[in-house]
Amino acid sequence: MKKIKIEDSKNISDKEIPAISEKIKTLVSYSIKNVYPEDYNKSELTPLLNKLHRGVKQDLGSGLHIVDKYPGCMVGDLIVERADSKYIEVASASIIARDEALKQLKELSEQAGFELPKGSYHVKKALEELKKRGLPFEKFVKLHFKNVQEFLSS
Repeated sequence: MKKIKIEDSKNISDKEIPAISEKIKTLVSYSIKNVYPEDYNKSELTPLLNKLHRGVKQDLGSGLHIVDKYPGCMVGDLIVERADSKYIEVASASIIARDEALKQLKELSEQAGFELPKGSYHVKKALEELKKRGLPFEKFVKLHFKNVQEFLSS
């Protein structure tokens, strides 16, 4: 693992993520729990995160379950703030998760018929385009974010 560029996924470019993710997957056991916006929007965030972490722990079996701390975290043998910058295992999971998120964003962009932006900076333009195309917001974006709420209430 140390021979591969394993670090906090926020420090790795989107271009590099898929190859590193595939290398990690050949070296370790992993479990992916992918949630699309439509299902995410029907859930409360903290219980959803706790449920997903429990599922991953169950899939992977025994071993130390390290969780990057989030508000209301009720899972994990070790709960650590910024765990992805402290533990190679969490950094690896972060890279695999980011790779899956990029794949999901590509799939949703194909469904929408235009490139959906990553993050929240350009979300207003994307929401305007979804509205123009008559596409349901809840299928493509996380509705609870402040800038999304502002757009929906205007």
